[in-house]
Amino acid sequence: MDILEDLVVVEVVDQRDRPVPPGVPGHKVLVTSLVSRVQPLLRYELTDSVTLAGGPNPLGLPYARIAAIDGRSDDVVTLPAAGGGRVAVHPFRLRVPFSELLEVRQTRSPTSRPGCW
Repeated sequence: MDILEDLVVVEVVDQRDRPVPPGVPGHKVLVTSLVSRVQPLLRYELTDSVTLAGGPNPLGLPYARIAAIDGRSDDVVTLPAAGGGRVAVHPFRLRVPFSELLEVRQTRSPTSRPGCW
């Protein structure tokens, strides 16, 4: 995805708001709109984990690119790793396998109102 840098400034940063290099997933994104005068966005924080693409744009466009969007960084689950240490797992990696288990599916409570879960 191309970032139209003449309209918006996108900063991919770590947990301490320091820029991360292309190819490294950031902890969050800071967005500044360069065109909205009615409701300006100045370093608006999005908790999406984003990875910028490195190198020149293959289409020859003068814009930076987003290589991957990995989901919300504040929804990441940290689990013990098999070889020791810890591993971060994004929720979308767990959604499909867990949705097949009847024990974890959301069910209607007998005391809930109709149409409510």
